[in-house]
Formats: sequence, structure tokens, C-alpha cells
Amino acid sequence: MLDFKIKKLKNKHIKFIQKLILNNPNKYISPKLKKTKKILKDKISYGIFVNEDLIAFNLSFFSNNVALKRTTCVISHLDFVSKDYTSNGLQKILHKHRDGKINKSIPIITRISPLNVRSLKNLLNLGFQLDKIVIKNKENGEFTVPEESYTAKHYIEMTNEDISKNEVCLDDIRYIMKK
Repeated sequence: MLDFKIKKLKNKHIKFIQKLILNNPNKYISPKLKKTKKILKDKISYGIFVNEDLIAFNLSFFSNNVALKRTTCVISHLDFVSKDYTSNGLQKILHKHRDGKINKSIPIITRISPLNVRSLKNLLNLGFQLDKIVIKNKENGEFTVPEESYTAKHYIEMTNEDISKNEVCLDDIRYIMKK
């Protein structure tokens, strides 16, 4: 059994967050966390510590999201678990801890790569469901909802050959999950 403590993350933890990401490269996560200070102001981001070392964290914040037609929601911006501690259920522990601190009627939204299978399975097991699919715009790098003719179901059912024909690769697709 892993002996750990869950702590609310504060600005003093930013350097530990960045160090953890840099020491555990993951192609789905950028080591540049420009929004981190703003996110930590909402006080719903938590980390798991073993002997004062940060080994996992969830960065979340409150948002009024016009695009998703939600007046208030929680954005689960980033989950991260050190490669030395994967398969210990830490992502699930962090989500349940955070969820216990917020109003149950507030929806939780997150964005995930379909290639990040482990996290996708974790989110589904936590009760998240597929809401939308967004695609990276080749010109500006922003993720946007595709034209209406392409539904989430359409992209899930596409084969790699179909995706290539449409000049979209799986790295350019993200699932918007909600709970």
C-alpha cells in the first residue's frame, strides 16, 4: 500500500509540477504551464505527495464556457502521474478527492487524446462520457469543433485510412468528456 498525502496545490508547488513533467516526458502534455498560476487561484487543484515529493496532480478550475453552453463548470485541465507510480489508481483518487470538494450539480469537462488509452479508460470508469470531438486547426494550432457533418460517432467509427483521407491524424483529435 502506497503511503501518501493529498494536498491542495498552491503557487509554491509550480516548480514541483514543472519538474515532475520534465522528468516524466509525455507526448500529451506540454512542460509549459502558462495557465498554472491562474488555475491554482480557484483552489480545486490537488497533488499527491510521498515524503514531500509530488508524484501526481490534477489541475482544475471553474469556468463559464460559452462554447459548451454551460454557465458554470469545472475544467479538469491536466492530470499527471509520475511514470514510477502509474497503475496505483492515483488519477482516480485525485478526481474523487476534487469531486468531493465541489458542488455535485456542477458539470466537469476535460479534453483528452484518443491515443491516451490508459487515461481515457480511467475517465470512463470515473463516469465521464464523450460529449464532443475537437480537431486541431492546422493554421493556428487551436482545437475547435469540426463542421456539423462530422459527429463524435463519425470520428470514433473512422478507420486510420478514413482519417488519412480527410487529412486528420489521431494526434489532431481530442475528445471532450463530461461528467
